[in-house]
Amino acid sequence: MFQHRTYIEKSDDFDKMCALVTYLNGEHSCDWSLGRMFGWKYGRWSEESQIDAVFEKQAELFFDNEGELRGIVITEDIGNSYYFLSMKSKELLCSMVGFLLQGGNFNKSYVISVPENDEFQKGVLEENGFVYSGDADCTYRYDVLDIVLHNIELPSGFTMTSQKEYQDEDAVEHFRFYAFNPDSVYDDVIDRAYKYSRTDPSDVPELGILILNEKGEPVSGCIGLWDKHNQFMEVEVVATKKEYENRGFAKAVISECIKRGINKGVKEFSISAWEEKTSKLYSSFGKAQAIKKVFYKKDAVR
Repeated sequence: MFQHRTYIEKSDDFDKMCALVTYLNGEHSCDWSLGRMFGWKYGRWSEESQIDAVFEKQAELFFDNEGELRGIVITEDIGNSYYFLSMKSKELLCSMVGFLLQGGNFNKSYVISVPENDEFQKGVLEENGFVYSGDADCTYRYDVLDIVLHNIELPSGFTMTSQKEYQDEDAVEHFRFYAFNPDSVYDDVIDRAYKYSRTDPSDVPELGILILNEKGEPVSGCIGLWDKHNQFMEVEVVATKKEYENRGFAKAVISECIKRGINKGVKEFSISAWEEKTSKLYSSFGKAQAIKKVFYKKDAVR
C-alpha cells in the first residue's frame, strides 16, 4: 500500500525527491535528470507558479509503509502535462494513475509523457483507459566514448566564454528570454522568475556557455545540468538570437559544454529535441541512443 500527499515547499521534500531521481537515474529508469528537478523548483515562470500554494500542487509524493518516497507525480505547467517518476511497481503506478483520475490537484484532463519504449508504464496507462495522443520530444543520450565534438571557428570579433567569466546576469537573462520569445515582453513576472532562478544551488557557472559578439553581447549559449553522483550531464537551454542563426553557434556552444563536462568527469550526456531541425543538430555528436517519448491522455473524473 502507498500513501500520498502534496509536496510541501518548506520541508525536506525536495531533498527526498532529488534522492529518488538520483537513484532512478543510476538505474537508467527515469525520464528526468537531477538538473531538471532543480529547474522545476527554481524555474517558476508564470505568475501562478510564483504563489507557493499553487506551486506545491505541481507534485504529489507517494510513500511506502515505511515512509520512504517511492514515486512522484509531477508537472511543470500547472497541470497541463504530467510525468511519473517512480520505481517499476504496478501497484505504485496504479496508485499514481488513480490519484490523477480522481481529480488530482488540478481536476482536468491529463496528458502523460512516457518513453516510447517503456512498455511497462504504457501498459499500466492503457489498462486505465489512457490512449496515445501524439509524439513528444526525443532525448539523445551519449556515452563519453562515443562523443564526437565539433570544432567551429568563430567569426572575427566573436568570443567563447562562460557565465563564470561573464557575470552580467541581466544581459544573459534578457538574451535567453528574447531568443526563445522574440515577440514577447520581459515583464515583472519574468524578471522575478529569473532573479529567483539565480538562487538555484545546482547552477554551475562554468557549464553555462556563451558566445559574445563584437560588442561583447551574448548571442548564443547553453547550460550543462550536472549530476555528479551519476557522472551525468544534460545539456539544456540551447539558444541563439535569430539574427545569428545558421552560423554553427549552437553546435559550438554544445561542443564546449560537453568538453567542460568531460573535464569534470561526466561519462554520459543527454540533450532533448522537439523539432526536426534541433533533432538533426542534437543527434550529430557521435553515436547516440535516441529515446523517443509519446503522450497518453485521459479525462479526469468530474
